[in-house]
Amino acid sequence: FKQLAAEWLSIKGPELQHSTLHHYTQTIESYHFNGWRGKHLVDLDYRQTMALLAALPENPKTFNNVASVFRQILEYGYKARLLREALHKHVVMRKHQKPGPDPFDLAEVDVLLARMRDTQARNYYEFAFFSGLRPSELIAMQWAKVDLHKGTVMVDVALTRWQEKGTKTGTTRTVELTSRARAALDRQRAVTQLAGGHVFVDSEGKSFTTT
Repeated sequence: FKQLAAEWLSIKGPELQHSTLHHYTQTIESYHFNGWRGKHLVDLDYRQTMALLAALPENPKTFNNVASVFRQILEYGYKARLLREALHKHVVMRKHQKPGPDPFDLAEVDVLLARMRDTQARNYYEFAFFSGLRPSELIAMQWAKVDLHKGTVMVDVALTRWQEKGTKTGTTRTVELTSRARAALDRQRAVTQLAGGHVFVDSEGKSFTTT
């Protein structure tokens, strides 16, 4: 099974985002598969598959994260004629309800920002609150993508696990700036615009490397 998982990952890898590949690798190397790595493919059957699934965490989201990788490996093994049975058909995802958003109201945002003494921190969080960009998009944003004359920002890249890549949705979008998001950028100009690189940097003036 260990060899099958490695073969599947090597074939799947080129089509995956860096962060997804990292997640798949961590999942395969996790303790969930400790009892399976040394199993011979010819010995794998329905009962053993059900036993592994029963031992996974009960939390639906965690279960699905592991089970989805497991199912893909089994499906690859069956299509490659390395497994006798279509075991992947017995791996069923669990339903889970995502909690609804619970955003800060305007008064809470103002209290938080007022307590921030660091100018860059306040600029970052005020822009975050009033632009709606993801953290991975915020730290990857560069001045070249900002058009203060039009009041827009082009979002086409995100930074996760030390690499810049496409956005989570895989699309490029143009965000119209609210007055407060624009005000935050106006203040940030004095800090980083001259360098012409990333809009937001760390306390040492260096670009962020990961979220």
